Amino acid sequence: VNIVAIISSFSQPTRTKTNNWMLTLNIMDPSIDHAKVIRVHIFRSSRQACPTFYQAGDLIIMKGAGIQEYFGDIQLLGRTTTWIKNVERNNFHLMINQNHRQWETMKQLWNWGQEQFAIRGLISQTAGFKIQDLMTIQQQQIS
Repeated sequence: VNIVAIISSFSQPTRTKTNNWMLTLNIMDPSIDHAKVIRVHIFRSSRQACPTFYQAGDLIIMKGAGIQEYFGDIQLLGRTTTWIKNVERNNFHLMINQNHRQWETMKQLWNWGQEQFAIRGLISQTAGFKIQDLMTIQQQQIS
């Protein structure tokens, strides 16, 4: 499938059991419930081949992604042959050719994504935390 969406969060690449590299990101767009995101797993043969994502709010364009169902949730797979382009949210108007046939659709999606970030205040990858951190905070409050 081909998809254009807003990145709501992402991980750094990690090595898999099969010696490939994988990174995970969550994407959203107006067609899904605002409380939901779609998880995307991107696989590459080397860390250098992994796409770079800069911040939540970036636009992602994927061509040739796979789809799978995992415990009732739909996930996308970025295989080694999947074409991926990341458009930084701060450089959207510079990165997308305004003559592109999907320009207006991408612009509307990008604007929607920026509104969502202003409303929901989503956490960027660099400001994220782990459940373990919450447990530590809770223990400190009890003491």
